[in-house]
Amino acid sequence: MGSNVSDFGQEPNTDLDISNVAELQISPTRVIRLLLFVIAGLLVLSSLGQISHHVFDRGSVFGLVRLVYVDEEANLPTAYSTFAWMLCSLLAAMIATAKKQGGDRFTQYWRRFSFVFAYLTLDEATSIHELFTGPTRTLFHASGLFYYAWVIPGGIFFLLFALSCFKFVRTLPMKTQVLMMLAGATFVTGAIGMEMIGGWYAEAFGFQADLTYSLIVSVEETLEMLGVLILLYALLSYMSAHTPPFRIRVLSK
Repeated sequence: MGSNVSDFGQEPNTDLDISNVAELQISPTRVIRLLLFVIAGLLVLSSLGQISHHVFDRGSVFGLVRLVYVDEEANLPTAYSTFAWMLCSLLAAMIATAKKQGGDRFTQYWRRFSFVFAYLTLDEATSIHELFTGPTRTLFHASGLFYYAWVIPGGIFFLLFALSCFKFVRTLPMKTQVLMMLAGATFVTGAIGMEMIGGWYAEAFGFQADLTYSLIVSVEETLEMLGVLILLYALLSYMSAHTPPFRIRVLSK
C-alpha cells in the first residue's frame, strides 16, 4: 500500500539492509471478507437478541441483548462501526500523504475525505447528529418521515459534500468511481432513508420499540455497515494500484 512514511525527523539508519526488512502485506479482498464476516456475526447476534426480547420476553439475558443490539450505543456494533470509519480516515490520510509527496494537485480532496471520515468516526462513537434533532424538529415543525429531524441538516450536508467532491471523484479510475458512488448511495440509503422510515413508524405506532421497528433499524444499520465496507474496499484497492508502497520503520531511539 501507499507511499513512504517519514521517520519523524530522525536520521535513517544507513546500515540497515532493506532487503531483510519484514514486510506486512494487506490484501483488500481478504480484509473485506474478514470484515464482512464480522458484520454478519454482529447482525445475527443482534437479531437473535431481538427475537429473545420480543418473542420470548427476555430482554436482557445478562445484558447481552443490549451489548449486541445494532440500535444501542456503546456496545459491540458501535465499536465496530467506529473502527471502520477510523480506518477509512486513516487510509484517506495515507493516500493524501502519498499524493502530496508526488505533487498531486488533488491532495486537498483526500485530506477532505480524511477529515470527514474522522468526524463520522467521532459521530459514530458519540451520536453527535442526534443533538440536531430537537432544535431542527422545533424549527421546521417536523413530523412523519422527518420526525428524526437531524436527517434534514444531515441530508443537506451530504448533498453539499457530494457536490463539492463530484468533479474530483470523476477523475479517479472507473473502478474507484463506481465503488465510491456505490458506497455513498448504500450508506445514505441506510443512514437517512431508513432513518426516515424508522421515524415515521415510531411516531405513527408508538415509541416503544417492537419487532417491526427492530427490523427497520436492522436494515438501516446493515446498509450503513455495508456502505462503509464498500468504501474501505475502494480505498484499499486504490492504494494497492495507484500509490507507492508504504514503509514504517521503528527507530532505535
